[in-house]
Amino acid sequence: MPPFAEIRHYFEGAWRLARGDAGGMEHFDFSADGFWRSFWAIVVVAPGYAILVADQYNRRGESVAFWPIFTAETLSYLLGWAAFPLLAIWLTRMFGVAERYVPLIVALNWSSMVQIGALLVPIALGAVLSAAMVEFLFVVVTGAVLFYHGFIIKTALDCTVGTAVTVLAADLVAVMLVNGLIFSIVVG
Repeated sequence: MPPFAEIRHYFEGAWRLARGDAGGMEHFDFSADGFWRSFWAIVVVAPGYAILVADQYNRRGESVAFWPIFTAETLSYLLGWAAFPLLAIWLTRMFGVAERYVPLIVALNWSSMVQIGALLVPIALGAVLSAAMVEFLFVVVTGAVLFYHGFIIKTALDCTVGTAVTVLAADLVAVMLVNGLIFSIVVG
């Protein structure tokens, strides 16, 4: 795992991107080693993701079998991290930006720290806000995270808005398909 100072440096880049500063891309390592190291973000954001998932089930108030759900969520989480990078190989070739593949994946991987952090804010505020207000905040934050994700795609690929929106939509569809497939197999 990269040392904390390195992860903080990547977070600073992701945070600059969140503020709309394309210069945040300068904080990332686009070498082959940097590409593979960016997948350590899976480990960095896993605790936050686990909190989001637990909160989701808690808000539903449903009784669920722990191990099948835990297994499905874990597999879905891990395969979700692999699905888009694999799909992006084809997408970047199709849009003629294959040379921008590595910056795209590296920036998206490390930006997950900011995305998860933003999604945890409504949960933290749930202690003092009504359930309806927390739901509203989730909608607002999710919209902001999608916009941020799209901005990173546009910046990393140096492409048109239309291309960025198409790549973002493909990313969302890939994640939904992986989730649906895993849950249908594991949970039934």
